[in-house]
Amino acid sequence: MPDKWWKNLLFGLGFVAGGIFLFDYIDGKEQSGEGFRMNWIMVLIYDALGKWGVLGVCLLIAVVFFGYMVAQLARRGRPAENA
Repeated sequence: MPDKWWKNLLFGLGFVAGGIFLFDYIDGKEQSGEGFRMNWIMVLIYDALGKWGVLGVCLLIAVVFFGYMVAQLARRGRPAENA
């Protein structure tokens, strides 16, 4: 089965977009003084690192997906080794 590198690209872009959305959402709620609800994992990250930490974790996950995509594309260009 061929590697589906484009799936990693989409997941990475999704995490970038999601991180930006979460940052903007949290910033808006902080500015308005309203309370808000989030997933417990995001709450842990927010409590420890703030809104910048939430964005940073999402971007870090995106970098992992992009790195895996690059590795798949690099592997694709190599000839198969004969065992």
